[in-house]
Amino acid sequence: MRCTAGKRLLAYAELSSATSATPNWGCESLAFPEGRSLGCTIRREGEPLPHPARSRLPHQGDDERDIGLDAHRNHGWLPTNIAGQLMSNALRLADRHVEPTLLVHQRPSRITLAMRTMTIGFGLVLLVSGCGGSGGSGGGGDSDMDTISRVDRQRNGSGGIGTANAIRLGYDGRWAVFTSNAGDLVADDPTGLQDVFLKDRSTGQLRLISRAWNAIGRPVGNGTSSSPALSTEGEFVAFASEAGNLVADDDNGVSDIFVVDVLASTIERVSVNSDGTEANGASTACDLSQEGRYIVFQSAATNLVAGDSNASIDVFRHDRSTGITIRVSTTSDGDQKTGDSTAPSMNGAGYLVAFSSMAALVDGDVNTTATDVFVRDMTASTTTLASPQGAGTTHGADRPSGEACMAGDGAFLVYSSTRLDLIQFQDTAQGSSVFRYNVNSGELEIVSRAASGGPFITANAFAPRISGDGSLVVFHSADSRLVENDYGQQDVFLCEVDAQVTTRLSVNEHATPNNGPSGSADISRDGSTVGFLATGSVLPGGSDQQHAYAMPVVPTGGG
Repeated sequence: MRCTAGKRLLAYAELSSATSATPNWGCESLAFPEGRSLGCTIRREGEPLPHPARSRLPHQGDDERDIGLDAHRNHGWLPTNIAGQLMSNALRLADRHVEPTLLVHQRPSRITLAMRTMTIGFGLVLLVSGCGGSGGSGGGGDSDMDTISRVDRQRNGSGGIGTANAIRLGYDGRWAVFTSNAGDLVADDPTGLQDVFLKDRSTGQLRLISRAWNAIGRPVGNGTSSSPALSTEGEFVAFASEAGNLVADDDNGVSDIFVVDVLASTIERVSVNSDGTEANGASTACDLSQEGRYIVFQSAATNLVAGDSNASIDVFRHDRSTGITIRVSTTSDGDQKTGDSTAPSMNGAGYLVAFSSMAALVDGDVNTTATDVFVRDMTASTTTLASPQGAGTTHGADRPSGEACMAGDGAFLVYSSTRLDLIQFQDTAQGSSVFRYNVNSGELEIVSRAASGGPFITANAFAPRISGDGSLVVFHSADSRLVENDYGQQDVFLCEVDAQVTTRLSVNEHATPNNGPSGSADISRDGSTVGFLATGSVLPGGSDQQHAYAMPVVPTGGG
């Protein structure tokens, strides 16, 4: 018997332990879209681990009384950590001693045992009697994933009296990380400083992340935290912080980069050199690979790698598995150049890094007085200019390009630019446009274009973010020409690049446009969810303070 749920083809499974008061849940096999079958045993807490924690290797037990599951970060027992979740990509369970009940687990979710059945949260599909039952979002309570909702408040809708300044989403939008200076989101936040929070949008559970997880009492950070980044499944959160109490021996007095392991409830400082020495300059603006192994960041430090003498901010990548830190912002030959390199963005696997730089890192860089966008291939050791002179006029070639965002699969990146020489323009205004760059072919196309499909426009478009496959781009703009009936308020837009369709997203559930500025958007890797910041009273829970929102999106496909 086989069942289809979402995009996963799953085999029927059975409970192996018939009489045990503490059952070991198990199943016979698991079919993935990739054709792989992975297995490992889930045991109750306190029992021996069937395999090393965080193993990425397929594990098959001695018999068939195993659970088919991606071994990704499985700790081997029903979860009791702060995340309250079992990390896996797919999971099916059935009890042969009750009516056949199949659970389909598509994303990490809370799993609890109750009356010999399993209760599930959003992201799980409950099918009764094999394949013939009902499906649903579950939710276990307060799921906000089906409509636009405010992220920076408690599960019951209270709290969040403060300003949110950033939001980033996990793979499918279930997990959202944001910054806020609100002191009423959790009970033990006495500082009034900007902190980093992680929210499970399927349950409403909210956690303050920027705290000293390794210390007794887990005190909240004593400095401002910013620039959050999130791994695919929400198990790792990275951020920059000026706090000096998040880890032991933080004596440099400047901003550092930290990564919190949400499942293990630990924190580490990653803006260090390869022998663990702390940076002697401020480190900010980070991004995290999909599995949380690699983190890229910008730093003014001169001691993160040997021979750093360019007196410039550089981009670095730290490997959390090996502890090695290397400089990203170099020429293809590995040479350093003078000029600040900032705002790094990584593909999901962590080997392609896009960033902005004033440095002349490639031959033929005609823009020597403003930032360009570069792509560093860490595997091939090559650096490529992603904002080259194109078919347009050379007028405006000295204007900046930046705000790069790399697609998860590494095929595309997007960035904003005020240059007029990138492609042929018919509008020579002074504003910023959003472009999509094909990493493999070098093709460049404009994303921010008029609703009529008419002349290209410099739409004062900023802060682009791109979906995992590169087909969807979000950005903010105050230009009224992007959609019909737009009155020039700064809004968030979604562009379906191939279909050349642009939609305004900063509206409420009745499609009423927000009456305040909206911007700084992010899009989930699967393209299903957009998060953004907004001020105004039209959106749910809106006010004259800036809040964080998330909403589902359904591309039109140009139809």
